[in-house]
Order: sequence, then C-alpha cells, then structure tokens
Amino acid sequence: MSDIRIVAEVILKPGQRDTLMPILQDLVSGSRAEDGNRGYELTCNLENADHLFVIETWASEEAIAEHNTSPHFQSFVEAIENRVERMTVNKLKQLV
Repeated sequence: MSDIRIVAEVILKPGQRDTLMPILQDLVSGSRAEDGNRGYELTCNLENADHLFVIETWASEEAIAEHNTSPHFQSFVEAIENRVERMTVNKLKQLV
C-alpha cells in the first residue's frame, strides 16, 4: 500500500496566527516524531499568512488514527476552536 497524503487547509481569523504559532510548532514537532509519519510540513500562502496548509504523509490509516488521538493533535483541535474561518482536510493517494 502506498503512503497516504493529507493536505489540510486552515484559514485563520485575523489576528490569530501569533497566538496559535506555539501550538502549531508543537503539532509539527510531535507529529514528525510519531511512528508512521513520513513527513509533516506547515506552510502558508505567500500572499496571506493567515492561510495555512498542513502537508502530511502517513504510512497507513492506522497511523493517521493514532495521530488523531495524540496529545499534540488534540491540543491543536482545542486551540483552533473559534480561531479559524474554515478548515478543509483532503486525504489523498498517489495515482501515478
């Protein structure tokens, strides 16, 4: 089975980026240390720093399920409540 990729698009409410950066940094470092993680990047749109993309690569659905219950992911979920305009998660598989 090939790796599973996730691209999460997070549009923050104005003025929330600095407040959330410590949580986001913990999310990235904690996620990269997880078994089954093959890559975890936090990026932002060059024209709008409040428009974030999390680009993830996982070995399996089981690894994603474990990630979703991890303390650093749960802290992120709690921290973004009422601080995001919109969040979209796309789970992808490579075709070619």
